[in-house]
Amino acid sequence: MSNPTPISARHTILGYALTWIAMFAGLFLLVRFSVATLGSRSISVDFGFLGYPANFDIGNSLLPFTGSDSYGKALFIGFLNTIKAALACIALATVVGTLIGILRLSSNPLLRGCAGLVIEVLRNVPPLLQLFAWSAVIQFSLPLPREAWEPVTGVVLSNRGIWFPFLAFTGEHSAPSLLGLALAAAAAGVAAWRVFGGRVPKRLRHLAVAALVAGVALLILSGSVVPDLPEKRGFNFRGGVSVTPEFAALVVSLTLYTSGYIAEVVRGAVLAVPVGQSEAAGALGLRYLQTLRLVVLPQAVRIAIPPMTNQYINVTKSTSLAVAVGYSDIVSIGNTIMNQSGRAIEVIAIFVAAYLLLNLVISEVMNRLNRRMSLA
Repeated sequence: MSNPTPISARHTILGYALTWIAMFAGLFLLVRFSVATLGSRSISVDFGFLGYPANFDIGNSLLPFTGSDSYGKALFIGFLNTIKAALACIALATVVGTLIGILRLSSNPLLRGCAGLVIEVLRNVPPLLQLFAWSAVIQFSLPLPREAWEPVTGVVLSNRGIWFPFLAFTGEHSAPSLLGLALAAAAAGVAAWRVFGGRVPKRLRHLAVAALVAGVALLILSGSVVPDLPEKRGFNFRGGVSVTPEFAALVVSLTLYTSGYIAEVVRGAVLAVPVGQSEAAGALGLRYLQTLRLVVLPQAVRIAIPPMTNQYINVTKSTSLAVAVGYSDIVSIGNTIMNQSGRAIEVIAIFVAAYLLLNLVISEVMNRLNRRMSLA
């Protein structure tokens, strides 16, 4: 029996080209039909409204913002808030989910059963319901600002937020100096990583850390940077850095919901590692935790990266639930803009572009990591 004739490279390229042409042609026809339909109803698609003044304030803003600033800046701040929430959820869910997944594999039946119960509860309760529950817990369990808790000096807890000590810049050139120092350190780290092929010598790493610490210490000793502790002023606290109740409720709820799925990903990845690897580590005298940390988990990471990417994308899209508790993400701010300007189509198109950009970046980063971690 003869082997089937392989598809030539020319036919493969032709197939890809026809597929892309068909996709772009379909998208072009869809956009053209939509614009024509809207035009027949005297509805124009115009993004010029992004330059109009917003006439509203944003409570959670990483950049200075006033009501006289434009809609475009408001949406950009909402996009930054979405990125901040997504990164926090991804980082915390990875840690919490990994710990729960490892406990799910414990030889102790009590720990294994409790971890399994937690996973089932977290995965089967809708994230919106968890968001409402944690929002209520934070609002009603923490005291008012006048009765705020201070478990550690400089850390203040109240139902209006959680405050932590931070650093304040006193000189005109302090912030640019610290930013320049951080950028220089990052550039030097990337250059060293490239030069040494991802294996930077230990002495060079220690020297870089010492130089960064010395630079920060110099700024502090010169008085350019001083500690900024939260202080009660009026009906709230000022100073330091704060975490708002809305942001805390969003991050906690989405972290726990996603960690239930990540725990199962970790458990499946660990079980996929051949048993012989653990047996060989035991024969060498390694203990259980050493075997898990040095032998099993490094191999499980290669298996877990692809399904973990899906969870990161899902939690990024789920940050749009922030509108339910009043956190100023891009969807919440966009809804306000839609109500004021009536530009629903344009704002929704911005939503689509923003989340598409975030998810493509996450996919690209995880794909690069997957290629780097995969075995040759």
